[in-house]
Amino acid sequence: MRLLQTARDLLRAIKGSSGIDVQEKVIDLQAGILEMQEHIAQLQKENQVLREQLSTAGSLGFRNNCYWRADHPDPGPFCARCWDLEKQLIHLNPTFDPKVLGCARCRSALEVAAPSETRHH
Repeated sequence: MRLLQTARDLLRAIKGSSGIDVQEKVIDLQAGILEMQEHIAQLQKENQVLREQLSTAGSLGFRNNCYWRADHPDPGPFCARCWDLEKQLIHLNPTFDPKVLGCARCRSALEVAAPSETRHH
């Protein structure tokens, strides 16, 4: 690790008593620490997103070619394509045809003529 090597260099510079070398190494070490903190913050944010996706995935059920959430105030239906490809819960909305629901994001359409005969277009 670059940060660890900089810390070792700082210890050597301190032992050698070169004030300028010590200052340079301290600045390098501070820059490395800042870089690591930014990286940790990014990883924590990614971790949170993945945890939320995992929680959402656990609550979804697939029925009639779309996703539904059980025991949730907003049960769906949600676009199967958007969830399967991008892990985005996008509502299927009514279209001009009362027998078709559509996704505003990916433009897929789902016929809802009869629950047992629902098919994806």
